[in-house]
Amino acid sequence: MPTFNIRPNTEITMAWTQAYKEPWCSVYPLRVYDDWDGPLWVFGEECGPEMLIRARSFADAWDIMLDESPPIPEDEIYEAYGFDGWCDGGYERTQTVYSPATAKKRFERAIADAEAGERDYPELLEGYEYQPNSSGTGIVSVSDYAWLREFEYEDFERYQIGLRIKVL
Repeated sequence: MPTFNIRPNTEITMAWTQAYKEPWCSVYPLRVYDDWDGPLWVFGEECGPEMLIRARSFADAWDIMLDESPPIPEDEIYEAYGFDGWCDGGYERTQTVYSPATAKKRFERAIADAEAGERDYPELLEGYEYQPNSSGTGIVSVSDYAWLREFEYEDFERYQIGLRIKVL
């Protein structure tokens, strides 16, 4: 399928800011991010597209998506590393759900053990990624249904997207 490319030094804005989502979801504003060079990429999750990104490569578009996504709140950090009791960061399998205070202590103990060289640092669980240019906690929750692909001509009609392109 043909992709939609825009030459460098053009500005992209939305002609209208709603995009179609799947029938079980609602109409919503589509966010546009422009890195000033490269093809257009469309990022979405289970209900449809959420971001339109111009970037040079898939990796650049994915990094922009991560940077522009809201970081998880600080009280979810322990869950991102598996210290909420269900997985326990790979150190101990358990079905016990810990209070936030206990999860925090277990996480801090694992960090202290890693700094002392007694074990590896905990890793993020699947579904979480670090932001390249972190803000807040610097950790983003990424859906299992997240997708990113090059924008195609058919996407204008498929998602009812209108763009305004201005040559600078």
